[in-house]
Amino acid sequence: MNASAPMKTVVVNAAVWQAEERPEVPDGWVVANAPRPIAGQVTWTGPFRHGVFYAAAPEVVPGTFGWAADDAWLVDLITNDRIRELAMAKLAEYDFASLEDADTTMEEMAAMLRLPWSPE
Repeated sequence: MNASAPMKTVVVNAAVWQAEERPEVPDGWVVANAPRPIAGQVTWTGPFRHGVFYAAAPEVVPGTFGWAADDAWLVDLITNDRIRELAMAKLAEYDFASLEDADTTMEEMAAMLRLPWSPE
C-alpha cells in the first residue's frame, strides 16, 4: 500500500457497535479492523467485517509494521439518523420526496448505499 494513500474504512452502525462485547476503548481513539492480528494498545477479536481482528490506539499505528501494512481498515461509526439523511439526499437527487414516492424502504435504501442500517 502506498504510504501516502488514505486507509480504507469499514462502516459500522453505532447501535450495533455499542451492543457488541469488546474491551473499553477511550474516547477519541481510533479503531482498526483487519484480517490478521494487528498492533494497538487495546486488541480483541469480534464480528467479521474486514476481518475479525480489532485494535485501538490514540492515533493510527504508522510505519512499515503499522495498520496500513497489515491491511487494516479504520472503523467508521455511523448512526441510523445519518443513514436516513444520506438516503433522503439520494432520493432528492432523483426528485423523490419520500420513500413511498420511490416505492422503497429505508432498509433497501441503506443496502443500495452500502450502509449498515440497524432495525430500530
